[in-house]
Parts: sequence; C-alpha cells; structure tokens
Amino acid sequence: MKKTIYISGPITAATDEQQALNLRAFFKAEAKLQKLGFVVLNPAVLPVGLPYKSYMQIDVAMLQVCDCIYMLIGHACSPGAKGELAIAKSIKLEEFYESEGDDALIRSMAGYFVESNKATSQDLSTEFVDK
Repeated sequence: MKKTIYISGPITAATDEQQALNLRAFFKAEAKLQKLGFVVLNPAVLPVGLPYKSYMQIDVAMLQVCDCIYMLIGHACSPGAKGELAIAKSIKLEEFYESEGDDALIRSMAGYFVESNKATSQDLSTEFVDK
C-alpha cells in the first residue's frame, strides 16, 4: 500500500515573486514524490483567500491522515511549517527533509520503493534529476 506524505514549507512571502517561487517548490516536490510512489497531500492546492487560521485547520486535518511529512528547504523560517512539524512529531509521522541536491532524500526513501516498485536506486536517481 502506498504511503501518504504531506508537504510542508513556506508558502506566504513578503513579495508576490517570492510567493510564486515558494508555490513552485511545493508543486515540484509533489511531482517528485509522486514519481517515488507516494500519495501526496499538497497544501499549495488550497484556494486563495481563506484566513490563516482556516489554512492551518485544513493542514492539520491533512497531516492526520498521513504517514510521513516532507519538509521543504526554508521550513525553519515559516511559523506554519514549524507548527506542522511539531504536530507531525507528536503523531509520530516519519520525517523527510529536502536537501539542495535531493541525494539524501533518494537514499532515505529508496527502501520504500525499490521493493514495491521493483526499481533500483539508480532508477530513482535518474527520475529525480531535473531535466
């Protein structure tokens, strides 16, 4: 059975340009995690215009149905992401952290998918490289 993973990181930003970059990071991570075989819950798909409290309530509900959390680079600067990580820790979700090259992620996650998808670590590395 596929594992469910929640993406956490900064979404809101001081400028529209930075917010667009943040959102792009969520969708890029979603695509990579789906290729690895996860069912991905991405809070960046939520509609614009809700109060912050509503976003956090929805995010908590999403976290509660997950097996894992994936922390994007920059999560430590986001109050919402720090709260999500605290909740993930309290409900004992497995934690994964984005790294600059994603090599650590490939190594840490490969065990889930090599067996279930009959892929090799090299297959995962090749799929994970941006073209």
